Amino acid sequence: SDVCSSDLANTMTVQKGALRISVVQHPPNPAVTPGTTNLVFASYVLDATQSDEDVGLSSLYLTLTTEGKAGGDAREITNMQLWDGEICLMTGSNVVNPWFAKERGAQEYLHTFDKRLVVPKGTAKILTHRGNISSSSPSGSSFSWGISASNNIEVIGITSGNDIPETIEVSSGQPQVVGMRSEEHTSELQSHSDL
Repeated sequence: SDVCSSDLANTMTVQKGALRISVVQHPPNPAVTPGTTNLVFASYVLDATQSDEDVGLSSLYLTLTTEGKAGGDAREITNMQLWDGEICLMTGSNVVNPWFAKERGAQEYLHTFDKRLVVPKGTAKILTHRGNISSSSPSGSSFSWGISASNNIEVIGITSGNDIPETIEVSSGQPQVVGMRSEEHTSELQSHSDL
């Protein structure tokens, strides 16, 4: 007689990693005083709530935009660091000091963590972006940190080791304006654009 046999396939659950990165939209800030230190320029959400596994990353590309009537030399911004709560993620040579001398425009800077940052599955982390503004920065200088569409970072699944395609919500961030409130700065830019 014919003997029929069948192989039972092992069932494997494929883990799907996911990470969404966005900029927190803060309300307008009071005027920034020249020489301010440890100023929170921006906050970023690393959202792994839709991920089936923990995800890790070692760096972020963040974009500094300078504008305003007085311009705003990027070199007036120093000691930029990312923080996870009260834990500083960047020290020593990883601290970012923008070098781009153009007074108006945008430039990306690589922010490298001291060690890999892990975002547990089903959770989100909020990182704050802190730094200093030069005491010589003129009134009307505007600085904002955000995320651009060209952001190219490596995100991996901690369990699978697979590359995870991140989703970026592009935003130039909230302007930090020296000597005037952010809403006054927005009004000023609009009046110049109407000329």
